[in-house]
Amino acid sequence: MAAGKKKRTKRRQGQARKSGAGKKSSTSAKRAIRSEEVEAAPYEILPQAQEPAPITAVPTGPAPIEVPESAVQEAVTVPEPPPASVPPPEVPPTHVDPPVPQTPPVIVAATAVAVPVGARERVLARPSKPWRVLGALALLAALTYAVPGLSRFRPVRAGASADLRPQVRLLVWKEEMEPIAPPPLRPLARADVADALAALRRVTESEPALVGPNPFPYMQASQSVLSGLSGTGTIEDPSGAMGHFYTSLLNTRALQPGAVTRIVHLGDSPIVGDLISGGARERLQSLYGDAGHGWTMPGRPWDWYYHYGVILDSAGWRPRSPLFGNGGTGRCGLNGVAFVSSSPSAVCRVATVSRGLGRAVSHFKVYFCTTEHGGTLLASVDGGTPFEIITSASPRAAVVRDIPVPDGRHVLTLHPKGDGEVSLYGVALERDLPGVVYDSVGASGGTAHFLTLLNRDDWEENLRERAPDLVILNYGTNESTYGYFPKDMFAADYREVVRRVRRTVPEASILLMAPMDRGTRDPAGQIVTLPAIPKLVDAQRAVAEEMGCAFFDTYKAMGGEGTMARWHARENRLVTGDLTHPTPVGADYISKLLVDALEQGCAEYGERRNGK
Repeated sequence: MAAGKKKRTKRRQGQARKSGAGKKSSTSAKRAIRSEEVEAAPYEILPQAQEPAPITAVPTGPAPIEVPESAVQEAVTVPEPPPASVPPPEVPPTHVDPPVPQTPPVIVAATAVAVPVGARERVLARPSKPWRVLGALALLAALTYAVPGLSRFRPVRAGASADLRPQVRLLVWKEEMEPIAPPPLRPLARADVADALAALRRVTESEPALVGPNPFPYMQASQSVLSGLSGTGTIEDPSGAMGHFYTSLLNTRALQPGAVTRIVHLGDSPIVGDLISGGARERLQSLYGDAGHGWTMPGRPWDWYYHYGVILDSAGWRPRSPLFGNGGTGRCGLNGVAFVSSSPSAVCRVATVSRGLGRAVSHFKVYFCTTEHGGTLLASVDGGTPFEIITSASPRAAVVRDIPVPDGRHVLTLHPKGDGEVSLYGVALERDLPGVVYDSVGASGGTAHFLTLLNRDDWEENLRERAPDLVILNYGTNESTYGYFPKDMFAADYREVVRRVRRTVPEASILLMAPMDRGTRDPAGQIVTLPAIPKLVDAQRAVAEEMGCAFFDTYKAMGGEGTMARWHARENRLVTGDLTHPTPVGADYISKLLVDALEQGCAEYGERRNGK
């Protein structure tokens, strides 16, 4: 009986093995059929949204399958994104400021549904739920690239870095203007960048006096580098608009108690890099005394933002500005950029340098915005115990908090407590000594039109607190590439800005500073001046005369038409490969022309005041 039982057990095991093999074979066959159907099933992939600049996206869904044309008999078309309801703004394709490195585009592949050939009568099977969700997300992501108005929702932005610095857009007028048809601008090539870096290395003859975050720190141009340059400029001031500034400068020179001369220099990308303004600050403080570095933003909205004489370390803040399309009501302070965060991990550190001008500070002035639900800002000096700065108040207003410290080297640290949103505008460094304070207030892509878009109350309150003796308005470079000459609108914006300055600081002198020459290559490859530059210079001069302001013709002082061609041809080049932005030494030469003109005007004013 035991033997019979053993035989029956073996027979059952054999049948089980045969049954399992059959199931396994059947499963493999089904998988093979399904694989053949997928390989033979034609389909279409969602086309990539066309953008003027390359974009980066993370592929979603399975990798696309290559299908030979002979096998394509039937396709399932994925609907294209609906067209944008709002037409894109008419923004010129060129931009003045240094290019943001772009990441090569990655095509977004949509999830495809495979349908066997000849199954026309069958109802298309819906993909599984996870793939439906991923496909919908892919379509939504593609829409953000196809519709310009949804750009802020893009999951990945070209050129965006880890600290959420947004791209800059030009602020232009929509009205038709006088066309000027400039020569086509050639994009900045890798060879130009390498050439510019080589030129900078050649002009670096000694260790720089100042320490800062920029890889090419400020240095005064040596006579050997500037040999052959003989440009001169004068302050055109028929109405005597510079009298208040010259009087303040003479009192500072006489070391009168409390005699501090304050300058606010507003401009575009060269001022963002503290190129011209940094050289002017160095020269004027060497002549009249160091009363503090002045204004700096609490973070870097652009990679090339830096200030000579200040060490800035910031992370975790979200920049807001009309320049980025997220400026809201324009409450962005004097610089036109607000830095917002509610996270305790956000930090801003502002420190003085170890040597040279700017190595000491007596007052840190923190500029911020109060709101009804504003959070608490924690501040500490030199790693000491933090103290609270309350930013909750109603109505909303621009406020400044003065933090006095013993004159010397210091580090100010700021970060949100985490109980609400904090909005920072800037930090100013000053000293209790006679001398010059030079505020460098630059905006990449900035124009006079940009200033009119800022909230008037906050901007004017910041300017009033800075109490400048001289306000320099230094725009025009960005407007030179609009493709038309915006004379009327350009002049109207300048008049409005001058009126705002006069209403806020009526005693201050106002100086309109013309843009530098800007070069481009004509069809023959020769470097020529953009046609709009001399037109913009003439328009600025006319506004200065009309509004009773002083005028400095930077374009003429540096050599006029064709200057960038001559600067680019020098062995020690004074302009980078984009034919727009000067090298540090080229910028210092511009600052020398400006300060020499101010010094000459001040000397002549002093002689007239003394009756000589």
